[in-house]
Amino acid sequence: MNNGAMSNPVLIAKELRKHFGDGDNRIDVLRGANVTLNASEMVALVGPSGSGKSTLLQIIGLLDKADSGELIIGNETVIATSDDQRTKLRSQRIGFVYQFHHLLPEFSALENVSLPQMIAGKSADMAAARSKELLTKVGLEKRLTHRPAELSGGEQQRVAIARALANKPQLLIADEPTGNLDHTNSDMVFNVLRDVCINENVAILMATHNLELARQLNRVIEMKDGIISEAA
Repeated sequence: MNNGAMSNPVLIAKELRKHFGDGDNRIDVLRGANVTLNASEMVALVGPSGSGKSTLLQIIGLLDKADSGELIIGNETVIATSDDQRTKLRSQRIGFVYQFHHLLPEFSALENVSLPQMIAGKSADMAAARSKELLTKVGLEKRLTHRPAELSGGEQQRVAIARALANKPQLLIADEPTGNLDHTNSDMVFNVLRDVCINENVAILMATHNLELARQLNRVIEMKDGIISEAA
């Protein structure tokens, strides 16, 4: 995949380090990880289990803090921000899509996408309008009132993508977003993410074990022993 992404950094991570435990029990999970993503760029993050991918995504997603290093999202340095500031930045600038959709089962597709907008302060009407727009973009305009149990796995994941985009993030973090889907639905979800990347001007960092899918992205970066390198 090559959508011609220009140099317009949305994410800059430099020399991120993270360890767990101390003394003989110390494990250095990140050992100077570096990654840059531009707007409208889709980058695959690959590597074996235990290589530090999940820790990196947690730190970039502002769900955890690095021990040291530099992290810039948009034009803001966020490595030393308070928990309240990180929560606000996360809700405004970052969207998340996981292997499992984590939709709220008692709410419809429309309500699942509207909820994060209303938490961020949007009116119910404005949130519903944005939700309809997004669900239409992911091909679910006829499924607005359906609850998750009434949707297929692929449809549920497309609702999750719409929800991740609800507050117009600059960065979308996707952790094995097709890992729980069959080949047909995996292709469908990937195509939705690709369209989102281009049309919503979003930078996407996707952790995946699917090397065939990874090769369709703009770039592939590999995590090994806590260090990132461009994949050959």
